[in-house]
Amino acid sequence: MSSRSGIVLTTLAEEDNEANRRKLWELSNLTRHDVPHDVIEDQPFEIFTDLLDRPEALPGCLLIARQGDRYVGFSLLVHQTPERALTGMTGVHRDFRNRGIALAMKVRSVRLARNRGYKAMRTFNHVNNPAMLAVNTRLGYAPLPDSITFRKDLAT
Repeated sequence: MSSRSGIVLTTLAEEDNEANRRKLWELSNLTRHDVPHDVIEDQPFEIFTDLLDRPEALPGCLLIARQGDRYVGFSLLVHQTPERALTGMTGVHRDFRNRGIALAMKVRSVRLARNRGYKAMRTFNHVNNPAMLAVNTRLGYAPLPDSITFRKDLAT
C-alpha cells in the first residue's frame, strides 16, 4: 500500500503487545460478522491470542493493514507442511473495503511464504463472499474439491 492512501502494511511481530493484540481481536470479531454464516459469536480474547501463539502461526507473518494507529485489515500466514503454507483469517474493516487492502495483504503473504521456502499455498473462502473469491482467483488460487462441509440441525 502506498503512503498516499495512508494505509501501511506491517506485521504483528513489528509491534506486538497486548494493546495491539486487542486491536486485532476487536477487528477480527468485527469482520467475522461479515462472513455469511448462520451464527457468529465473538471469539474470546484468550482464544484469539492462543491462535496467534501456536507454532504453526508463523512469526512475523500476521500482516496488518493500518491507517495511523488504527488497524483496518489483517491476514495470517500459517505453516501446513514443509512445502505448503496457508493464508487465512483475512479481514478488512467495512469502512476500508474496495481499496485493494485484502489483495495487498495476500500478495505480501505470498512473498513471505516464498522467502520461507514454501512451494505452494492454500487459502479458504466462503462461497457467499464474492469479493474475496475475486481476490483469490486474481492471485491464481484454484478451487480444490477436497471436501464439502455438511450441517445437520439436531432437534432440542
